[in-house]
Amino acid sequence: MNPIEVIVDQYWLTLIAGVLLPTVVALVTKQLASGAVKAVTLVFLSVLAGWLTQLQQDGGHFEVWSTVSNIILAFGTAVIAHFGLLQPINLTGKNGAIQAAVPGGIGPSN
Repeated sequence: MNPIEVIVDQYWLTLIAGVLLPTVVALVTKQLASGAVKAVTLVFLSVLAGWLTQLQQDGGHFEVWSTVSNIILAFGTAVIAHFGLLQPINLTGKNGAIQAAVPGGIGPSN
């Protein structure tokens, strides 16, 4: 019996990572950290996610424009997911469930 192989396209993998990024930012930053700290953390994680999904898709070969488009897609998806879905259901944000449950993290407290 042959194992089932699941192939996820780079586009979908980047979108999934982008939706998850706001929750990761909420986990690694302090609840009262400034918006700038959270934004820089999101940009860093978007660069990491975009770069890693591109490398995974192309078998370790680096392509500049593919990486840049993945970074933009991950960041844009993360912002839309945060403001359009995760913050309204009270999962992310300063008063979100994740920030309340995990008080520690990076960034100075205001």
